[in-house]
Amino acid sequence: MNIKVQANISWSDLVENGLTKNSFDQLLGGQIPYIQIANFASHEECDALVASAVKEGFGPYRGVEPVINRIGNTIFEYSGISRHEYFQKNVELSRAQRRIFDSSFGHLERFISLLRQKLQRSACVAKNIM
Repeated sequence: MNIKVQANISWSDLVENGLTKNSFDQLLGGQIPYIQIANFASHEECDALVASAVKEGFGPYRGVEPVINRIGNTIFEYSGISRHEYFQKNVELSRAQRRIFDSSFGHLERFISLLRQKLQRSACVAKNIM
């Protein structure tokens, strides 16, 4: 087998990284771990997003420590079911995700708009065709 393994990358510069062309390229290149967008959402908008997720039954994920807060379907939890059942579950979770997003604020649209503005690139979201 001809397997290539990427060397560990050391993130020595863990300062705030705002959204710029350079920081976005660094993020995609694995040179920085995150981009922080100050004041991306108000406290009220964040509260609405959390309340929407809680209403759908989501909470902290406690399968590992430290706790991971996520919304979505993780593969290992469904390893005992068929592929069809797994992807059917994803359809249901996608609907729940849409309800959560629809009842909070337009965070995805806001992020896409920022990408277009700051990076001066075309940006959009891929859509599933069902």
